[in-house]
Formats: sequence, C-alpha cells, structure tokens
Amino acid sequence: MEFTGERFIPDCGLGAEIELEHLQRYLSVQDIVAGKRVLDVASGAGYGTALLAERAAWVCGTDIDYETVAFAKNNYKAKNLEYCQGSLVALPFPTASFDVVVSFETIEHIPDNLHKKFLDEVIRVLAPDGFLVISTPDKHIYSELADYKNEFHLKEYYRQEFNDFLRQFFHNVTLLEQFQELAYTLTDSKADCCRVLRRTSSSIPGKYLIAICGRQELPDSAGISSIIFDTEGRYQQKVNRVVELQGEIVEKNGNIADCWSMIHERDDIIKHMKVRQEQNEQQIAILEEKLADSTVGLAKKDAEIYRLQGQLSESLEKVQTISSSLDHINSTRAWKIIQKIYWLKNKLWPL
Repeated sequence: MEFTGERFIPDCGLGAEIELEHLQRYLSVQDIVAGKRVLDVASGAGYGTALLAERAAWVCGTDIDYETVAFAKNNYKAKNLEYCQGSLVALPFPTASFDVVVSFETIEHIPDNLHKKFLDEVIRVLAPDGFLVISTPDKHIYSELADYKNEFHLKEYYRQEFNDFLRQFFHNVTLLEQFQELAYTLTDSKADCCRVLRRTSSSIPGKYLIAICGRQELPDSAGISSIIFDTEGRYQQKVNRVVELQGEIVEKNGNIADCWSMIHERDDIIKHMKVRQEQNEQQIAILEEKLADSTVGLAKKDAEIYRLQGQLSESLEKVQTISSSLDHINSTRAWKIIQKIYWLKNKLWPL
C-alpha cells in the first residue's frame, strides 16, 4: 500500500518518533482490552488492531477505504482478528456488539458536522458498561505553536474543547496526554520495568490527547500510562547522523565560500570585460560615423565621375563629328586641288 501521509504504515520511513507515537497508543491499551470484544475504528493499515488482538478476546478493525482493508487482511492474521470495510458514521455492527471501541487519530479527519453522528454510532455499538478510547492532537500544540497545517485534518480540538465535546456523550471522561520528553535509561538490560523519576511534579501539556470515556466506571488510567523505548536505537542513529551532517555542513560551507570567492573573481572579470566592451562599442560608433561620412564623400565622387563621364562622352562625340567632317573634306576634289596648289606654292616660294 502506498504511503500518502494520511494513514500511518509501519516501516514506511517516517522515523522512530512518529512510529513510536502510533505504537505507544495501541500498546498502552493492551491491558485494559484484555479478554474483551474490541472495535478499532479507522484501523488503517491494521498494525494496531493486530496488537490489540494479542490480548483481547476478539478484535475487528474497520476502515472506509477498500485498499487499506485489503492490505490489513493480507498482512495481519489471527483467529480472533477480523477486518471489514465500513463508515464510522454508519458502523456495520449490531447494537451493543463491543466492550471497547478504540479510535486513534480519527476524529480530526472527518468534517465537523459528522462528529456528533460518529459518537452516536460509537455509543450504539458499545455495551452499556463499555468504554471508548479516543485520541486527537491538541490544536494549540500540534498546529498553532508549530505553525503547521496538516492537509488531512478537517477539524482539530483544543484540550478543553475536546473534553467538553466528549462529556456531551459520556458521564465519565479521563483525559491523558501523550508527549515526548528527554529521558535517560539506567538499567541492566534485563529488567522488565524501570522506575520513572521526575525532576518536577508539574504537568507537561501533551501534543496528543487520549481520552477514556464511558457511561459507567472506567478502567484505572494508571493501566494506560506508559513509556515506550526505541529499542532499535534509531534515535541515537539519528543523533549520530546529525553529527555527521554537521561535519558535512562545515565542509559544504567551505565549498560554498570557495564558490563565492570564484564568483567574485568572475564578477571582476565580467566588469572588466564590460568596460572593454563599452570602449569597443565607442570605437565602433566612431568608425561607423567615419564610415558614414566616407560613404557620403564617395557618393559625391561617384556623382562627379558620372558628370565628367558625360562630358567626356559629349567631347568624344564632337571629335568623332569633326573627324568625320575632315575625312569628308579630304575626300573632295576641291581639297585635292588646293593641296596641289599649296604644294606648287611651297616649291616656288619656299619660306
């Protein structure tokens, strides 16, 4: 099943913090559901329903999404465990079918106008002495302080608002809080339990609100209070990775500084090239102006040459006309007689 962010899937790569948050809720209620008939509403991938089945007499997980239900059926199997598709505002079960209804991180995913109908359905399928265990994030801590908006949440509750809403349906409501706190473990690794030592007795507001609700006496909340450990050391692995990343950041910062130095050098080169470009553009402008002047001068010379060529053509035509006239005179009889007279004159009366 593909992880979309709406339903938690174990080992989907979200990290130890989110996985422990989800697992703790189910593990913490195993004792109070022991030997009971349990309904897990919006059971999602089915991992939590299977955890409840380890202690309960019989457990059914229901979810509105067919693919999610199919995934749960294929991955978690037990004789006292079932999964079915169904809407939380129309639960497909007879009245008073269950001793316990569990619904973790569900109500914030449905429209505000369906919250009352959802609780009415929970009361319908619960036995008279049954109880509901329900959780939701505290809007003030989860969203406002973190300046975070979960795209899948349609209605989130403030702590007092959630308590007041549940008391409209149940006479008894015990509100617990789930939070993360810095802790160190001192043990021989063989003990089944450890003492919980607190530096202060002041209460710590929880990121998530877990409520036990019923119309009759409720189980002792001490049976739900718990501390969950990251037994695989994933948190320490994350810390180690953060240390490694800090070293990588220092190295990357050095590389970035070198890059900035290179960028500044390139900027200086670019500035120098821009100055040279401006100078070249000025020289080009001067040469273009000279070229324009030369072009005008050449045009004038071309015009003068054309005029002179015209005059030369006219002169050549005149010379040709005179030559033709001379040739005609030379060919006449009178000119030949005159030539003979000039010849006799030069003989008789030389200069």
